[in-house]
Amino acid sequence: MPKSARKPEVFTKLISRLEKAKGFALYFAVTDDPLFQRAFVLATKAELKRPVVEVEISPAMDIPLSQFIAQRLEEASDSPVALVYSPDLFISNESLKIGGEIFNDMSNNQGKYILLRCPLLFIISPVVRGLITALLPEIFELVSAEFLLPSFLISELELSPFFAPQEPRQWVDLFDPLRKGLRGRSPEARRDKATLDYVMGVIFLHLREFAKARKLLRKSRECFRELGDARLQRYPWMWLMKCELETNHFAQARKLAEEYRDYTEKFGTNDDLAFAITLQYLIESAEGNLEKARQFLLEALDMASDDSQQKGMILDFLGDLSDEMGELEEAVEWYQEALEFSREFGYKAREAETLYKLGGVLAELGRTQEAIEAYRDALKLHRQLDGKPYIAETAYALAYTLNAEGDFKEAEKFAKEALYTARRIGYQERAADALLMLGEIASEKGELEQAKSYYLEAKAEYEELEDPLGMARVLTRLGELAADEGEYEQAKEFITQALKLAPKVKDEMLHLRAIFIRGFISFDQGRFGDARRWFEKFLKKLEAVELPEAIRNDLETYVLNALTKCYVELDRLEESLEASKRLLELNRKRGNAAVIILNLLLIGDIYADQEKWEEAEAAFNEAMDMVEEFKGERADYLKAQVHINLARLKTSTGAFEEAIEHLNQIRELDVKPEELPQEIQMLEKLLEQKAAQSSETSDEDERAD
Repeated sequence: MPKSARKPEVFTKLISRLEKAKGFALYFAVTDDPLFQRAFVLATKAELKRPVVEVEISPAMDIPLSQFIAQRLEEASDSPVALVYSPDLFISNESLKIGGEIFNDMSNNQGKYILLRCPLLFIISPVVRGLITALLPEIFELVSAEFLLPSFLISELELSPFFAPQEPRQWVDLFDPLRKGLRGRSPEARRDKATLDYVMGVIFLHLREFAKARKLLRKSRECFRELGDARLQRYPWMWLMKCELETNHFAQARKLAEEYRDYTEKFGTNDDLAFAITLQYLIESAEGNLEKARQFLLEALDMASDDSQQKGMILDFLGDLSDEMGELEEAVEWYQEALEFSREFGYKAREAETLYKLGGVLAELGRTQEAIEAYRDALKLHRQLDGKPYIAETAYALAYTLNAEGDFKEAEKFAKEALYTARRIGYQERAADALLMLGEIASEKGELEQAKSYYLEAKAEYEELEDPLGMARVLTRLGELAADEGEYEQAKEFITQALKLAPKVKDEMLHLRAIFIRGFISFDQGRFGDARRWFEKFLKKLEAVELPEAIRNDLETYVLNALTKCYVELDRLEESLEASKRLLELNRKRGNAAVIILNLLLIGDIYADQEKWEEAEAAFNEAMDMVEEFKGERADYLKAQVHINLARLKTSTGAFEEAIEHLNQIRELDVKPEELPQEIQMLEKLLEQKAAQSSETSDEDERAD
């Protein structure tokens, strides 16, 4: 296969469109990284057969852009391609004005333009975005960066859209020949070589080829240092630090950050220094030194300019850190301050991202309605900005929260939006998650066939992704669904597959859920020995999982109820008694009187089966004391249950008169005969038999006398 064929297909398509453009093409290479901007310009120049004119613009330009471009085009032959780029455009407040001028100038031109929309275009002001939207139908042919920039080229300190998943090796094939082919010792040639060293270093880092990445990033940094370019040094320095973090070389990463801080204190601006301090925060956070990380962030916040995006990013980081430290109320406060900042300066994309994170914290705090509102506001902004990856993420989070609240209609609507958007941009992970959620919603609504269809679609997606966690989740749901439909063998097959994935999946709650379902499959089949083993395994694993006490108690109570019945059915009375006592302890904490009464009756029954009559009567009497005070809707039914158990006990001990008295008490209660038919009939029959036996014994005694 020719080497060029292995370059990213989206890049070669872009080149083809630029070649065919009439007049001249205006190609915006706007990313959040000026070195990647330059690398794209170099790659485009190398690939195009048409003459190229580079146009670097900045807010400091003193003539209109159209005049500036015209002057540059005069130097070229016919039909040139103007590669227009800017390291600063759209990323600072003073540059927003020139953004508007650029598009106004374009509207007066007769050329054919191609706009390459890249990540940072999402954060331009509404005014400039409005101009773009208005002009697009007339003079723009849109080439979306959603199909150009892969996620590994986006700085993790800025926005991180989930752009098309291109193979990193394809980008090696694009940039590496350029890097190796550069010659010359002029400052410009050396800067371009350092730029491509940097780009290749970042790509190798994402390929986890750390030795190559480290070597190239160091070469790039040293070259920029020799050239005296303080602005560009920060980029290789930052990625070198990330390389050390990825390989757990925290000491080396810390040393690099300290060196960069020293450098910016001597040669950089306050915002450069704030950025350097933020790098120190990232190191301490990665190593788990969260309090020290917070101190660096607070220092960086004091250093950052009041109107810089750096300040907004730091406020967001403070919210993230507070969330990680479990200080959720403080996280809310930082996110709200970050929102005020973004709204004041018109940073719509950052506002949307902060709203998304705020929604997550509010949901964790149980402030669900506020969380839903935050997610709705974030989604509205992402729709305005046409940030499809963010739309998919936020719609999914909103659907998840609504589903947890039981609002299935709204949850379904947003889950479908997440699915549709994710599929449009090839974001397969989120599409699979949305399908899984739609299955859960359909199951809750009783639409079991529809649920199964969604689950099977999700399963196919997770299989293709080779995602063990996703597979375990959907297999568990399929097992649960099959069990609900009485398809127990199929249910066991699904759950067995899910449990086999447990070593690969670090999700203890999911593992617990699978064991839980597996136990109840056997329980529902009446296979109490098998169910007992699964329930005991569940309770042992539950001890090792960190959970809120209320949730832990609920799970333990539910399983102990079933486990106790297993022990009774298996005639393992001592174990059933021990489980029942633990169950009683848990139910006393929950304070549900009706459940406690039934629990006491179960304990009394177990004692009676062991012929421990005094202990049995004590449990029944305690239940009677409680039922006399019980004012619930089913009070008489519970009283009848207690009387039945006492009547059965008295019959077993030969106290027939007392047994008959308890039966008479039942007849005075507001309980329909059909509610307790078997218990009463069996007891009355037993009393008749006992009375007959007693009469026979009495006659025999009289004859003997």
